[in-house]
Amino acid sequence: MKRKFTSSRQEVTELLRAHGISPTRQRVDLGCLLFARPDHYTADDLYNRARDAGIRVSKATIYNTLGTFSEHGLLREVVVDSSAKFYDSNLEPHQHLFDVDTGRLTDLDSSALHIEGLPELPANARIEGVDVIIRYRSRPAAAH
Repeated sequence: MKRKFTSSRQEVTELLRAHGISPTRQRVDLGCLLFARPDHYTADDLYNRARDAGIRVSKATIYNTLGTFSEHGLLREVVVDSSAKFYDSNLEPHQHLFDVDTGRLTDLDSSALHIEGLPELPANARIEGVDVIIRYRSRPAAAH
């Protein structure tokens, strides 16, 4: 799904309404942060960004908002492992790189990835998507 990124309160309000979400002040405030540009957020990331922007919001509201936005198709959940869940504002099909050392998730150009040999699906089934997360660690610098 192609999205126009915006931090305009009016456009975020319209986006929420178009997806059946009541545009409360806190949802619009958080939407302005989330939909300003394509990025990956954990709940803690969003909480810290909101606090830095002067938005007063509880952690419970952060979790509820991220869940609501995901359920309504405004964010994509990316589960890296049992302890790391990200929310991706880029809804275009793409894959990810995860830096285990820093905990940073970045987009991977899907044209660089070729997947072959997918399993045969049951009758009347179709592939909805393929999620790939490449986890890596930085190599220590070689001693000279």
